[in-house]
Amino acid sequence: MRFPVIVCIMILFVCTLTCEAGLASFQLLGSGPCSDGWLTVTAVSGDGSTLVGTTGGNCDKPFLWTATGGVEIVGTWLGDASGEASDVSWDGTVVVGNAFEPDGFFYWNSISGKRVISGYMWAPVSVSADGLVVVGSIHNQHYGDEPFRWTKQTGVQRLGYPPNGGSNGAGLAISADGSVVAGAVYPRWENDTVAFRWTAANGVQLITEEPSTVVDISNDGSVIIGTIDGRTVYRWTAETGMVEIGSGRAQAASADGYVIVGEKSDAPVIWDERYGMRNIQSLLTQEYGVDLDGWNLSDVVDISDDGLTLVGNCERESWEHSGWIATLPAPPSLTELVIVGPNHVPERTSQSFHAVARYDDGSEADVSESATWSIQPEGIAQLGPHGRLTIDHLDESVEMTLLVTYNEGANTYDAQKIVTGVPVYTVYHIDGSNGHDYNSGLTPATAFKTIQKGIDTCEDGDTVWVHPGVYQEQIRYGGKAITVESADDAAVLENPTGFAAFFYDGEGRSSVLKNFVIRNCSTGIFVSRSSPTLRNLTLVHNERGIECFNGDPNVTHCILALNDELDIFGCTPVYSWIQSDPNSVWGNATHPGFVDLNQGDYHLQSQAGHWDPDMQVWVADAATSACIDVGDITGPIGLEPFPNGGVINLGAYGGTCRASKSYFDKPVCNTIYAGDINGDGQIDDKDLDIVMLQWTGEPLPE
Repeated sequence: MRFPVIVCIMILFVCTLTCEAGLASFQLLGSGPCSDGWLTVTAVSGDGSTLVGTTGGNCDKPFLWTATGGVEIVGTWLGDASGEASDVSWDGTVVVGNAFEPDGFFYWNSISGKRVISGYMWAPVSVSADGLVVVGSIHNQHYGDEPFRWTKQTGVQRLGYPPNGGSNGAGLAISADGSVVAGAVYPRWENDTVAFRWTAANGVQLITEEPSTVVDISNDGSVIIGTIDGRTVYRWTAETGMVEIGSGRAQAASADGYVIVGEKSDAPVIWDERYGMRNIQSLLTQEYGVDLDGWNLSDVVDISDDGLTLVGNCERESWEHSGWIATLPAPPSLTELVIVGPNHVPERTSQSFHAVARYDDGSEADVSESATWSIQPEGIAQLGPHGRLTIDHLDESVEMTLLVTYNEGANTYDAQKIVTGVPVYTVYHIDGSNGHDYNSGLTPATAFKTIQKGIDTCEDGDTVWVHPGVYQEQIRYGGKAITVESADDAAVLENPTGFAAFFYDGEGRSSVLKNFVIRNCSTGIFVSRSSPTLRNLTLVHNERGIECFNGDPNVTHCILALNDELDIFGCTPVYSWIQSDPNSVWGNATHPGFVDLNQGDYHLQSQAGHWDPDMQVWVADAATSACIDVGDITGPIGLEPFPNGGVINLGAYGGTCRASKSYFDKPVCNTIYAGDINGDGQIDDKDLDIVMLQWTGEPLPE
């Protein structure tokens, strides 16, 4: 199964230590049968029951060890000649290794006993799990050593070299049924060995071009483990190619090829997908509480098929040496793979998602970096290899399915998560006095100068926020579903030679113009084949206010007054003050109560106060406009200041923080004051009681 390394260590004496802690066990093999001998471990059986190796001292013999039977010499037929065991079958019944005098390899099983295969053959050799097939290297008089495969029935089968030639190769590992051989060979013109895989159908095929060797192969022959250039551990499959696991040197692997043992910085280590690389001595002593009684693990040479039994050699400062065997507790089983992350991701952002493996002991592990990610449908967003989702632009909310696949050992786990991509609406600032159209428009300090620049920059759902000032331009939405509105106090739009606003590109209700004073235009707003929303506008002193042809604008909460030819044509406003409409409550009135027509102040008069933009204060008037608190009673009042009557005002300032305040000569129930929770016109302990009841979650009194 594997490529063993024979470690010969001189000792003075051997002692035995056995301990169990934290469900992990550790045992020393003790001394060998010779008076000055020791035991050097080279391999463990697939079931973890049997160790093999070589005795030291004055009787170098292959041995077999079990917990119940102790040490048994399997090379008694060698007489005074020496030998060394290199591998053992899955159940421990077959041992193979090298014999000297005559040179060859030996094949021993518990039933038939010894068998020496003569001929110059060089260790190591490896045996299949069923004990029927042996691989190694055999001398080739032209090309040095050559990989071979042996069975009782066929004898030695030379495997040859890569198609382009080679030399000095060896079979180093074999699949459970003996049908696949892995090894290393010197390709032609190369100075280092390169890993190969052999099958009867394909012969010797190099699995890489990098300097490399092989230490093990999975039971089914699909996974090969080894070391690149003596410094990096790799795992190879036909699907993935050679994948680097980490720095160090591999020594052996579990049956599925996903638990690997070896060394790094001369210390024995173990790699697996969940925990990465761990120092075995630290694992035993610190995590499982094993007392090694001063023994230092010098190496790890093999691992059982289930990845739980480890074997190797150790030493103490007193020059004592021994083989060792340790059994780790079975790791928790992965029960569920889930994707953790937000359910909604705004466009123009990146969000990290995590693949989390959940185990039957209640623990979790983030496996995002080793999982494979994908997204459906493709093209909406980009999903990075570690679960980072990036959305550039969306026209509307879109559902996406994140998919992740994670392999732990030979098992594959899948998970998915539905995520909604949400459009993000950007606000662009316009400042006619301090802005510049070369700016970004994203903050007041980097505002655009013109409204049209903001519109041109927008995408559907965005807002153009126009700071106070007079803007002499004609704006056109170009079919965009955006909102253009005043920020703070209402801005003024005027265009003496044309339209202030032009809707001609199929705009719908999501194209909104609100909170502007529109004046001094030939036509304030022109609409054709479109249905925009025109809300809280004051159109005064134009030739024509609003003209509509073959369109259906939603005109609401507007004031149209003092326009020379007509206030409105081709559409019907609601909740609006139309001076020229004889059916209006305010029909034929001079104006709806503006503060100062001569100075162009179109705030509404209020005895409770209107906002004076020059003085930056609230000023009380002698009268109150009839356009205060007469909007849609079911709609929001926006940012209108207290006190207000709970109903939005008409005109450019309605719904804003600069809306004129509501005035009442006595408290009424629909008047809202800051702190008047129950709306009775008084701020008292009754309001405090409601706040406290809501705070504690108790029901409100009847």
